[in-house]
Amino acid sequence: MSMTRKELKRDEVREGMFTAVEWLGAHGRNILIAVGALLALVVVAVLAFSIARSRGERAQEHLAEAMRVYTAPIHATAADPDHETNPTFASEEARRARARDMFAETHERYGSTTPGRIAGVYLGEIAAREGDLTRARELWEGFVAKEDRNALAATVRLNLLSLDRQEKGAAAAEESLRRALDGESAVPADVLLYELGVTLEAAGKPDDAREVFQRLVDEHPASSLVTEARARLG
Repeated sequence: MSMTRKELKRDEVREGMFTAVEWLGAHGRNILIAVGALLALVVVAVLAFSIARSRGERAQEHLAEAMRVYTAPIHATAADPDHETNPTFASEEARRARARDMFAETHERYGSTTPGRIAGVYLGEIAAREGDLTRARELWEGFVAKEDRNALAATVRLNLLSLDRQEKGAAAAEESLRRALDGESAVPADVLLYELGVTLEAAGKPDDAREVFQRLVDEHPASSLVTEARARLG
């Protein structure tokens, strides 16, 4: 008896389904393991992203709180250091001590994040104000080693150059500045030239300093440092 085209098609589908079911029976465990592994990887990736994001947000919040204290007003007779949003302090020393503790906590807990490293920059500034230049250098060098493209890196490098001038003498600072001018630096060239001119003046090289200040005026006429450079030339 001849089979109709529809019956033949139905038999082909049935045969294909049987083959597929048979294959799944033989390989289903491997498929489930593969799908399970893939899902596990997706879950791990989502969790890692969520944790990293949450950690970064917490670090930012900690840094913001420390900055609020660091820039809080001084009210000798009406201090309220525990105010939730607008703390005030009786003295600069009291404010600095509280800010130091808060920056230190942020740096220690979130040092692998950018906010945690920025907290280290302010810890370095506090250390420098208190005369601990070794600690200041350690913190600032740690920042630029990890965050060289950060906009704050230029200021930190200037701080390090000032430390060189103070600790190692004008000759060492001059060498660092000339090396920065000859290579790539996060610090703008006009700032480097100005710092070099000041350093040469401190080193007792007025003619060399004038040459550098004149270079700043000629090469960077739009710089905000031109007025100061002209004053030193004059």
